[in-house]
Formats: sequence, structure tokens, C-alpha cells
Amino acid sequence: MKFIGVVLGLLIFPLVASAHHSVRAHYVPEQSIEIIGTVAEYNLRSPHSFIFIDVRGENGGVERWEVELASLAHLRRMGLDANTFEPGDMITVSAMPNRMPGNPLVFGTGFVAEDGRTFGEILAPSDTSQRRAVAGIEALEGRWQAPFPEPTTRSPFSLSPEGLAAWENYDPQLSPANFCEPISMPGIYYAPYLNDIEVNEGEVIFYHEVYSLSRSIPLNGAPRRAESLGVLGVVSGRIEGGQLVVESLDYPVSAWGLAIAVGTNGGGADVPSSEQKTVIERYSASEDGRTLTVEYTVDDPVYLSEPYTSSVELTRVADDAPMYDYVCEQESAERFSRDP
Repeated sequence: MKFIGVVLGLLIFPLVASAHHSVRAHYVPEQSIEIIGTVAEYNLRSPHSFIFIDVRGENGGVERWEVELASLAHLRRMGLDANTFEPGDMITVSAMPNRMPGNPLVFGTGFVAEDGRTFGEILAPSDTSQRRAVAGIEALEGRWQAPFPEPTTRSPFSLSPEGLAAWENYDPQLSPANFCEPISMPGIYYAPYLNDIEVNEGEVIFYHEVYSLSRSIPLNGAPRRAESLGVLGVVSGRIEGGQLVVESLDYPVSAWGLAIAVGTNGGGADVPSSEQKTVIERYSASEDGRTLTVEYTVDDPVYLSEPYTSSVELTRVADDAPMYDYVCEQESAERFSRDP
């Protein structure tokens, strides 16, 4: 079989958003090519999976193509698992081409197996339950899907001179994404993964599928570290007008503490944070219990010229919708920032 370089209509943009960096640095999201070949290696990993394909050219020679894929969780929701493809299988891949013409490193968006099975859409979990007859913060309980962020080319923050310089001089090679540093607040809600909320007496527990982060928020008690790693600051919570209000500070310095490159707030580049960063989150559920609104205000006088307030809406999914462990593998994390 030979490589077929035709433009296709299959572009699965959610897969772009699932990456933790801007794919535009390496690939052309507006274009798609088709690759037909034999599977040489196939691994589901986080934050990025890869499949290697041997493609036979018209001259009879074989060229190995490397296809970058989304994380394990997103591939599982596409219907893929560790045994979907085996070495020696014939496979057809739709992919974003590399920005360097002829470079055999592409980003896979759709697949056709040798037996005709197709994979190309992330099947987001749904909620088929009846409306929940609860009010107050108990309405926040359950499992929620964060949205796929809209691609942007400019950060909406009012950046200070230091923040603008950091944004303009963003270097993917130095991004925390390379080193498995977990995403911070509020960027965690711009990663399209599942999130759990559990309301207990005296505390609220958040579990974020991305990076498998768990946060414990005390209600009307002394502030405390949100989780064992210390990446999500020192937090306190309270009930105010039927909303859950979470305040946090004492975050560690981070090169992507305010925004990740692929998130709406990043606009294609990480935005760093200082030890002066603070975040206020306000959580409320819609009347029908299907939508969770997270309004937040983030401030960092080092990198922002003024506090920034925005909101993000999450969609309720079934409580038993599968959540997958996010085990960040260093080798996998380092791969994305290679020269294109």
C-alpha cells in the first residue's frame, strides 16, 4: 500500500483540544491527509499516545510514519483500547499533516481498522437520569464533562509587561507539559476531561480526571492545602447564596499557572503565575441540574495588570461514566516539543 496525500473532510477538532499544547506548532489543523500502511507499534499513553505505521511507497520502499494521538482517556472514549490494533494490522489513518512538507510525523484524527471498524469521534458520556430533586450545593454532586475549548490566537487576560513578554516568548520546549507538571486552576477546566464533585459534611471533594488530581475543600474551616502535591494551593470554602465559593492562594510558581497553551485563556501559549496568584471560584448548578457553571476570578499582580473574571460551563454525565487514570509518562510528555 502507498501513502495517499489527499485532503479529506474528516477533521476531529476535539482531538486537537485534548492535547496539552498548541498543535499548530507542528501540524496544520485545517488540512487532512490519509495514510495506509501496516501497524508497527501501538501504545495508549498519557498525555499522548502514538502509533507507528510502515507505509510502502510507489518505488517499493517502506517508510515509517509516526502518528501522534490524544491521551488514553480520549482514545478510550473513541472506542479504542490497548488491543484495538496489533503489529502487522493494515490500517487507514486520517491525520493533520506536519507543517514541514513530507515530514512523516502527523497527528491522527480518525482510523479505519482492517476489518472495517471506524474510529473518529470522541463519544462523550451522557446523562440519561431523571432530573435531580435537590437544591443548594447538593445539586453540584455528580460527574461533569468539561467543554472542548475554542481555539484562540490571543489570551483574553490583561497582561502586565512581564505577562506579555512571557506570552510572546513562549517556548514549547520549556513548557511544564514536558515534565508532567499538573495543570493548575483555572486551566484545569479548559482540559476536556471529566470532573467529580462529592459533598460531605464539612468539606467538598473534587476529583479531576486530568492528571488524576483530587482536591479537598474545607467548608467554613481553617484553610488547608487542597491536595498532597501542593500544586492547587491552600483553599477554603463557604456557602454563599446557594453557591459554593472556593478561595485559594499560596500556589507554587508555575510556567503555566494561569493558562495552558491550548486553553481558551492561553491563546496558543502558556501563561505563567507567581507566588502571588489567587483564585476565587463560584459553583452553581442550573435549575434542571444538567449544567454546572464555574465562575472564577484569577489575579496575579506579577503577570496580570488587573484581575480576570470569566466562567466555564460543564455538562452533567452519568455518575457511572468511566473515568480513566491519567498516568503522565515522562517519555510521552517530552515527545510533543520536538522540532517539527
